[in-house]
Formats: sequence, C-alpha cells, structure tokens
Amino acid sequence: MSPLPELHLRVLGLLAEHLKDLPHLWALTGSTSLALQGLPLTPHDIDLQTTKAGAFAMARRLQPWVVQAPFFRRSRHTRSYWGLLRIRDLRVEMMGDIQHRRPDGGWYPVPDLSAHIVYVDIGDLHLPVLRLSYEARAYRRMGREQRAGEIERWLASLSASAHVDQT
Repeated sequence: MSPLPELHLRVLGLLAEHLKDLPHLWALTGSTSLALQGLPLTPHDIDLQTTKAGAFAMARRLQPWVVQAPFFRRSRHTRSYWGLLRIRDLRVEMMGDIQHRRPDGGWYPVPDLSAHIVYVDIGDLHLPVLRLSYEARAYRRMGREQRAGEIERWLASLSASAHVDQT
C-alpha cells in the first residue's frame, strides 16, 4: 500500500517527468517527503525545494500549472524564492534558495541541497527527498517544534529497531 494518496502519486509522476533533466538540484520536502520516508501522516500538498534558478526553471517547465510565479518572499522564520502551482487540484509549492532565521535575527546560509538529498522509490518513480535529519532541523528553525519532534522520534524508533534487529 502506498504512503500517499493516488492524486499525489499522479502529480509526482507528472513532476518527475517534467523535471527529469532539470539542470538544477531539487527535492521533495515537507509532508510528502516525510510520508515517502515512512512517517505515518497524510500529506495535503507537495513542496519542492531547489535553488533560486531552479525555482524559475521549474516555473517555466510547469507553466500551464503556475498560479504564482516565483518571487522573493519573507516570513518570520524563512525567506525564499517562492512560487505556487496547482496540478490536478493539488497545491504544489516551490521554494528556491530557502533560508531560515537564526536566533540572533540573521539568516542561516542557503543550504547545499546535494548534502541533504536522498532518493526513495515508489512504483516506477525514483524521487529526490530531503534527508529526515535535515527536515527535523529545518522544522525546528521554523519554530515548528511538534513536527521536528515527530521526525526525531521516528528517526529514534528506526535506530532502535535497527539495533534490535542486529542483536
């Protein structure tokens, strides 16, 4: 059984097809990424993380579905080049060069995505996702302590079960 609703799988297939040779790194993040990596939750949208250039390139490739072209957007905890797609009634957010606010009010550097991407396979799709440890850190930096804790507990349970399996 898939960890994702059928609509998500169809939209992920479309995204994978349109972005397969994109010359910019990109990865799934947020609830879809977490579900693909085993966390027991049901996502309601799809979030894509990339570079600034990647966000604009994605918007060009996915132009028929663009609701909001990427623009620089700042919130209390993050800033990025953000854009919005609507594909088959599913919300898809693009975030390029995302930065999280530091406790001193400055900004953490734009992450090197290549250091945080792992791949998951679902059906015939081979999808880039952001490593769970990176996701937990990002959620904590956004002030989303509950979600960060869920991810950390999930990682701890995986570690504990791997330890039990090896004894």
